[in-house]
Amino acid sequence: MITIIITILVFLGYMYVPVIITAITGGSQTHLSIVNNTKESNIGGLELTTFLDDYLNTNVNYSLNGVTTNKPKKPPFVISYSSTDQVDRLKQQVRDGKINGVLQISRDSKNELSFDYYTKDGRNGTSTQRVSDAATRLTIADRLVRANVPPQVTTTPASIKVTDTELERSQNKGIAKDEAQVAASYGVVLILIIMLFISLNAFGSIIAQGVAEEKSSRVMEIMISAAKPTDIMFGKVFGIGLLGLVSILIVGLVAVPALLLQGPITEALTGDASSNSFNLSGFDISTLGYFLLFYLGGFFLYSMLYAAAGSLCSRSEDVNQSIAPISTLMMIAYFVSIFGLQAIDAIWVKVLSFVPFFSPILMLARVGFGSVEPWEIALSFLLLAGGIVVSGWYAARIYRAGVLLYGKRPSMFQALGLSRISK
Repeated sequence: MITIIITILVFLGYMYVPVIITAITGGSQTHLSIVNNTKESNIGGLELTTFLDDYLNTNVNYSLNGVTTNKPKKPPFVISYSSTDQVDRLKQQVRDGKINGVLQISRDSKNELSFDYYTKDGRNGTSTQRVSDAATRLTIADRLVRANVPPQVTTTPASIKVTDTELERSQNKGIAKDEAQVAASYGVVLILIIMLFISLNAFGSIIAQGVAEEKSSRVMEIMISAAKPTDIMFGKVFGIGLLGLVSILIVGLVAVPALLLQGPITEALTGDASSNSFNLSGFDISTLGYFLLFYLGGFFLYSMLYAAAGSLCSRSEDVNQSIAPISTLMMIAYFVSIFGLQAIDAIWVKVLSFVPFFSPILMLARVGFGSVEPWEIALSFLLLAGGIVVSGWYAARIYRAGVLLYGKRPSMFQALGLSRISK
């Protein structure tokens, strides 16, 4: 119960702490006063007031489908314009904290634009960088226009249209994700992968620790007189597996509303729903079904090995060493899946997604991000089921011999030998 509560608190902190920090710090508006010493309302073919408002208060999103823009309800910059004789008064307001900065626009002896930004935010402040970028864009536009280059060349953002042949091939055959679906699934699937890894590792360790404690306290000798060792092992695996599934469902009941409410809460606190929030409009709900499917498969595959490893320990202190090879294998699968997200349709990712010890995490990642044929999912799960049968058979034989084996913990090769002598 404590672990579930901590997991929920960590998840909520991950989701909302950045939003709260943005609302407290970055969410405040920057009050900027412009002093135009050039007396030019149009610079470089750009209307100065319109350009600064659009550039400083518009979010530009580049994607393979084109360029989109949006303006937050609460603009980051509040821009005002003052005359040259007000500069000293405005600088005093900056020192007093009444405004954030004063930007003077002038021309030098060579008719080049020059900018003087007076602020307390420093050179590396976010608002300073944004103002600097606007000044750079304005300078480039001014130079190009004076060189007789049309201004729209500098103001029209470029985009590229990409036709994904793999997506096109799979649209009518398999489970293919377009760009919107991938963007919507990214955050959710990444969280599911992390939850899958943590849950498999945590509850597998609980099984191994429980078996070792029962053995060290001699309770195991009483238990095996009432039931077969394999019945005890599978009962423990199924019971704790059910506990793990229920814990994930509890976390999910909190996580899903938290994801859905992040946009409205972010907009209420910062005025911009697009910052620090997931876009779930294109999320495929079937991904949750695949998560439960591969969670159960992965849990039964690993948990029986954890139970067998725990049966080899006469003391609880030896459990960590005994389960180290299994934990390492799971860690490798997790890191392979994380690195595989950068090349989800690569051949090596596809091949490993059929290997039972990797498939619970890797195939879930492929379903969430890549193009997957239905037969691939079916084959992966069939191979995973076969791996569960084989590992369960070996684990049961090791468990039958291990629960009555006391003294020095056997090595890995000795443990494999127990499966041959076990009846």
